[in-house]
Amino acid sequence: MDKGDFLQKAGYYTVKAFSISYIYVIQFLLSFLFALALNKMFKDFDASEADKKDVIVLVLEVMGQLILVGIIAFVIRNIMSLFPYPLDGVYGVETKRIKEFASAPLIPFILLFFYRNLKDKMSYLFNRLR
Repeated sequence: MDKGDFLQKAGYYTVKAFSISYIYVIQFLLSFLFALALNKMFKDFDASEADKKDVIVLVLEVMGQLILVGIIAFVIRNIMSLFPYPLDGVYGVETKRIKEFASAPLIPFILLFFYRNLKDKMSYLFNRLR
């Protein structure tokens, strides 16, 4: 491998690493903001109130909230395509073709991690079914 090839590959992988980092930062920020909005929309989970509900009702509530998380993850992925990517095209890196951009692995994880109502409800339901 000559010096030119090495520098080209090093540049490509450096730009790709920065692009992936940029994608993860955007995913985190958008997911965190949407999780904060979800926490505002849904009041804190109340176990004494949940004790009065049938298990089927709680399961349906959890399923509905998980569907909402899926829809929000889809919306976030679409919002991400509107962001400018400063290193797009440098050394041949196409940011939107990077698998982390398309798969957006952090979005559901961050939403579920910071969405307190759903997390508490799933934990309560798990313990109630045990």
